[in-house]
Amino acid sequence: MSEGTSELSTPQFSSERGIIGILMPDLLEITDGIEPIIQPISLSREVVNDESIDAGFKLFHPEAKKWEYSRAFRIIFPWADIEECVAAVLLDRDDCSVPYTLPKANFHNGLANVFDEADPILLQTSLNLLNKSARVRPMTAISPERYSPFFNLFALTMLKNSPDILQTVFNQVKNEAEMRLFLRESIVKDKLPNDIEPFELSGKIYFREIHPQAMARSLKSCPVGIDPNIFSPFYQNLVLSPLKAEISKFDLPDNVYEITSTAGEDYFQLIKQINDCKVRKQHGIRLPSEIIIYSRGRKGPPIAQIIE
Repeated sequence: MSEGTSELSTPQFSSERGIIGILMPDLLEITDGIEPIIQPISLSREVVNDESIDAGFKLFHPEAKKWEYSRAFRIIFPWADIEECVAAVLLDRDDCSVPYTLPKANFHNGLANVFDEADPILLQTSLNLLNKSARVRPMTAISPERYSPFFNLFALTMLKNSPDILQTVFNQVKNEAEMRLFLRESIVKDKLPNDIEPFELSGKIYFREIHPQAMARSLKSCPVGIDPNIFSPFYQNLVLSPLKAEISKFDLPDNVYEITSTAGEDYFQLIKQINDCKVRKQHGIRLPSEIIIYSRGRKGPPIAQIIE
């Protein structure tokens, strides 16, 4: 293991609830010091030869008695009062209430200045493949995969620091399967041993966290092991809120119960929603009644429970 690998591969968090606690001061800034209600949703069912159970779960829990297929957290703000509302709206934050595809493209475009000697077409191809491949499943190994900021940023840092490896990727990695193989052999096995481990299902390489939120890192400043020049366009485009240009559309009537939701790695998803709320508050726009973070599994089951 190379020098510094131990420090950068030491996970910062060990649970979803712990991440919410770390970001509680930011939530209190939104609520003027009144603590929101944190309501976890964990859905499971008995395992009895169920063919619908995700194959990844079967691989890692062959003797489990229960299968957890969804976990989410509701963060209910003090002003939320469903009894006083005449309507409710549930918004998916990314690419529904907030544009997300364009900021991701802007992040990739910003990297052109970092990899200024690279062929721009080859670079864009590799960035797109990395975006599809540097994703993780939770500890339970259930689908879907989720975007991992640290995984992506770490791989990009390695490519920037190793021109020979970057050229090898340009020459030899032409599709998602080859990119996942590269990540497994060149990054995961030796450099992230405390975070994730690879596994295969139906011939495809996947990565799963060794414990809950193992790949989560604080994104308020550049994480250990990440090149600041790579982190800067990521932070500007994907962590800070892009709401200023579209702020007026969020001014819903007070009698509409608004829920804004997002799925994926808890720290990344929650800090994005917090930054959105801060921008809305600065502009005098009403805030959501609650926000939801989908930590694991599909969105449908938690939504169904909330509606009930």
